[in-house]
Amino acid sequence: MMPRVAHGGRREWVGRMARWAPLGSILLAGWVGSVAAAVFNTPPMLGDRRVELTWQPDADDPVYNGNVVVRVDTLYAAIHPAARAVRLLMSSSDGSMVYSAAEGESVIRGWAITDGRVEVDLPLGQAGEPAAEMPVVLTMHASDQRILGALRNGDFRLWRLDRSGPPESIVGQTGVRALVFYPAVSDTADLRFVSAGTDDTLRVWLRPGELLGPGYAIAVPGGATGALDMTSDRKLVAVGTRDGTIRIYDIESPPSSPLLILGQGSERHNGPVTGLTFTKGRRKLASVDSTGQVRIWRIPEGTLLTAMETGAVAPFVALSSPDGALLSVVTSEGRLEVRSGDSGAIYRSESVFQTTGAFLVTKSILTTDGARMVIGDDDGRITVIRARPCRPGADEPGCFGGYMIWRSRTPNIEDRKLLRIYNYADSTWTFRDSVRTFSDPDSIIRRKNPYVRNEPEMEDFEVAGPFNGIPYFYSITRFDSRYLEGGVFPVFPDGAQAVWNGFYRDISGGPPTPLTAEAPPDSVAPLLGQVIVVPNPFDIREFERLTPGGSPQEPQVEFRHLPEAATIRIYTLGGDLVRLIEHGRSRYGVAGDASAWDFKNSSGKLVVSGVYIYQVVTPAGNHLPGEVTQGRFTVVF
Repeated sequence: MMPRVAHGGRREWVGRMARWAPLGSILLAGWVGSVAAAVFNTPPMLGDRRVELTWQPDADDPVYNGNVVVRVDTLYAAIHPAARAVRLLMSSSDGSMVYSAAEGESVIRGWAITDGRVEVDLPLGQAGEPAAEMPVVLTMHASDQRILGALRNGDFRLWRLDRSGPPESIVGQTGVRALVFYPAVSDTADLRFVSAGTDDTLRVWLRPGELLGPGYAIAVPGGATGALDMTSDRKLVAVGTRDGTIRIYDIESPPSSPLLILGQGSERHNGPVTGLTFTKGRRKLASVDSTGQVRIWRIPEGTLLTAMETGAVAPFVALSSPDGALLSVVTSEGRLEVRSGDSGAIYRSESVFQTTGAFLVTKSILTTDGARMVIGDDDGRITVIRARPCRPGADEPGCFGGYMIWRSRTPNIEDRKLLRIYNYADSTWTFRDSVRTFSDPDSIIRRKNPYVRNEPEMEDFEVAGPFNGIPYFYSITRFDSRYLEGGVFPVFPDGAQAVWNGFYRDISGGPPTPLTAEAPPDSVAPLLGQVIVVPNPFDIREFERLTPGGSPQEPQVEFRHLPEAATIRIYTLGGDLVRLIEHGRSRYGVAGDASAWDFKNSSGKLVVSGVYIYQVVTPAGNHLPGEVTQGRFTVVF
């Protein structure tokens, strides 16, 4: 009988890999980023029909660094004179141009980010004006043809990049701390923008000097600061306050009150909010205060996702694509921290300045394309840093790829069979105590079809192994994704030898060690005989249909008819341990017969639609093994 477990798609992938491996190995020999093969930890977990192995992630595994590459692209020391602090920085919409100004200068310089070539000097004032005032803040129109600045007294300056000459001067109403053009508006005649003033007022403008309409000068309780940002759909505006809160207004119509107030009660910032940044998809908002406390919020719910202390004074923050996966924090002392945009965990912490001397960061921005950080200091220098997820390409030839899990009846690499490919895009990766976990998928699937009441009996089938009492060898290989001639290919750091090096060994450096699966008898005791998953299948559309207008309960499935104590393991069909749930008495000592799963893995990320395997095990006792039952259920999102 043919086995049910098929790896056809994986064979094709490995076939392509095999054709490219010799060339990839040659190329990789000169690549300093290559590392040794991964190694399984000792000892493995055997029993309950499991062969479960763990391994420590490599140094550049995304569990530690989010797959982030941090490097200094360029240090520009000649755009502005030495000893003049950079006060203004702004990026064009495609990220190719940067506009900057330093203390004591009479122009704003526009220069190419790739080579620092100055392409335009924008005069601060009229020709012959003795000492034109530098704007407090700048904002770039989405057309890249208009730049708007504000002076301390509230007057505006409007530069047109499609023609040379001094800026247009427009009389304002009050001092301005921050201003932002409406995002994604390419029509140069549409000059709508928002500003936060020194009179603690948020204003929405039709054009410089003219409000959008009555009701668009909004008093901000708590005192507006220079923290201001707008969502990419041009509907929501967030403004920071001196009392440590963030107020979000829906400006599609004149707002009479905030849509949301973030930071009330225990969630309030420790000091005045000094910086705000939305993600492009408006799903998140990052805020920072004068004490260096950073918070990440989920929008539009206004839920606080995480709070962290940077230990810096008013650092600069930015959320980058996709969906704010990365949070960049730049401190005035020149430290760049790249953190998780969900948990705030530090992926990378690097010193920005590559030369000696004590320099202070005076301004920092994330380019609008999300690819680079641009940092100005008090010595007139500008540093361009690449800090983003590694993507194999012409400018980033090699990145961490993932891991491959192999099984063999012998320690010969010619006999190996590929069981699993893990890559960075795989949402089922499980982090448990900072280790990776793999369970042989064939060792957690029943050897025979389970009996189903009122259903015709199906023919028994066998899977492809491992079989009880027969030893198998397991190997892990780490691979890298390498860019070559327009394509991306997997390569091993040390070629085919990586498979041999990756075999599990009881003794480090010793010979490969075989592992044997242990399968206790099927459970026939009443403890686990009635365990079910409800609903099965789970369909999110049916859940939403049955809960019109929303439900206070999050989507979930329940494992019912459980004994007083049991361990529930949830796997993918590929053998990934997705979640481990310990069922027992509540903290009040109450025993229940059900436990729920919220469709999140051990890292808190939602899983994808598919078929999942569950295994329920009771504790061992009286020198007897625990009882075991297992089954499958389907999830559709």
